[in-house]
Amino acid sequence: MTDRTFLAMASSIAAVVAVAAVAACGTPRARSVATPVAVFPSPEALTAITAQPVPSPRLDEGAVPEQGWTIELPAPGEAASASAASTPWQPRDAWDRALTQAMASAGRSPRMSEAMACIARELGRWTLGHDDATPAGLRRFIIGACGAVATEVAVKALGGELPEEASDDEVFQHWGGQVPDLVASLPAGATEAGFAFVRSGGHAVALLAYAEAAAELEPFSIHPSASGELTLTGSLGGPVDYVSGAVNRGRYGVAPCDVDPTIAPPRFRVTCQVAADDDSAWIELVYSPPRRVLATSFARVLARRPTTTQLTYQPASHATGQAVTSTGQFADLAMATLNEVRARAGLTPVLLNVAESATATRIAPYYFDAALANRSTERLDTIALGLLAGWDVDGMIRDGRFISTLVPRTQDPARWLDDTLELPSGRSALLADGIEQVALGPVLLEEPMAAGAVVVGYRFHHGTDHQADIDRLLARTTVARRQLSLPDPTRLTGLDVVVRRELEQVQLGHAAPAAALQRVLDVASARSGVGMRGVVIEATSLDALQLPDTVLRQRNLRLELGVTHHKPPGAAWAQLVILVVFEDTGSVTSS
Repeated sequence: MTDRTFLAMASSIAAVVAVAAVAACGTPRARSVATPVAVFPSPEALTAITAQPVPSPRLDEGAVPEQGWTIELPAPGEAASASAASTPWQPRDAWDRALTQAMASAGRSPRMSEAMACIARELGRWTLGHDDATPAGLRRFIIGACGAVATEVAVKALGGELPEEASDDEVFQHWGGQVPDLVASLPAGATEAGFAFVRSGGHAVALLAYAEAAAELEPFSIHPSASGELTLTGSLGGPVDYVSGAVNRGRYGVAPCDVDPTIAPPRFRVTCQVAADDDSAWIELVYSPPRRVLATSFARVLARRPTTTQLTYQPASHATGQAVTSTGQFADLAMATLNEVRARAGLTPVLLNVAESATATRIAPYYFDAALANRSTERLDTIALGLLAGWDVDGMIRDGRFISTLVPRTQDPARWLDDTLELPSGRSALLADGIEQVALGPVLLEEPMAAGAVVVGYRFHHGTDHQADIDRLLARTTVARRQLSLPDPTRLTGLDVVVRRELEQVQLGHAAPAAALQRVLDVASARSGVGMRGVVIEATSLDALQLPDTVLRQRNLRLELGVTHHKPPGAAWAQLVILVVFEDTGSVTSS
């Protein structure tokens, strides 16, 4: 019994930075940025996939009980609740001691936590009452409610029938010798684990739950502070372009978390604001390796108030009970329900992009087959990126959000939508302000029954006014400098007109961004008579973008900046161009 993920993905910044410097009488230097920031698979790459025989993916998962699934939580202040996954597991009986001894004998040392033991116990409860695998949504809920942050958990198990009158000691005498076999089957990459022995009636199961963490998080409380803040600090392994986070707000909302700009990747510190009316709320952190559009979810937290004594998983708040018989019916009903939800959330309706949805519908079976059967990350990436590109979408695409969900035991599109909107990544794709068009690719499975879809929400550029982006970058820069105990930035006088003029030429395709930067530097240096420096950044999004340390750590930051967008030859999306010119007052080194 192993978990699966459909790579909930968000847009990336994929930024490329060119830096130029000019002395009072010197010559500016900058390298040209002529290629698209985000490189997507071609339409032919998707066509090559769909030219192969259509697969028939299978989703062998059970259905969530009608009464839902309730987990009793530790009393306020107890370690398992207050410190999430960091609370060490304590052996309590013969089974636990046998597991501890087997780990030591095998030289295995994953972090054993109470959160992972809780997961093992709850998955054991499911196993004893059901023949099918735990539904992905319920499995996700169990992980979060138990206080873990893993996005995927797998289990190794042993169990079977036993006389109801047999004592736990008698069962251990019969089965306990197999515990070392559980440990021997634990993958070498497992970083955290938990164990539980569960019995009910004439059945029992011993489960070893484990996860391979992508990040090392410092101990934290899953209870928001009195002001609603919850902060996650840690480090990812390997190169990281950026880290970002989002938190659910109420029934429909989602909000970005604040990323500490003074912490350089792969380290991170992310603070999320839980709404005052939310007893619990999902928080999701994602990261992107350098030069990748797809961001990968690496941590999820189900934040809850200290007074919360139990959590219940009960989906299907919008479900109509209406089963569909075709992908066309699925798309129509899913879009109608989505727009009803957006209306309740105070958002404008979105349109179904028919041409891109046709591509998504053709390729959806291949995506879910790659996720469920052959687990081909390369194919998953190709399909997700190919749909994000929006080759059949008219207009100047600003960015897109991709999500995929497959729900067992239903063919109700509204039930699919409920599952998709459970996490911040799904809400960001379908309920974010600014989403205007959606490409939807449904898939309907028969044996066993399931319904799912791959979906992309697109945002577009309209006009050339980027004042909101400029204000956003300036505000973010001010916050970052205050965190560095540096004075607030000030604007260079009279340079805004020059920056706007040069960026207009970039937007029209008459000038390269690096050349525009050089001309602005020439003017700035001639006017000021002091050493000037400049940065040109091309990015697909400002969501996680921070100005580089070259700018942020100037002792006294006097700058001018401007933002526009353009679409380089061969690009699928438009990309932002940010010009920053500043006086060179010397950098303050990082501590």
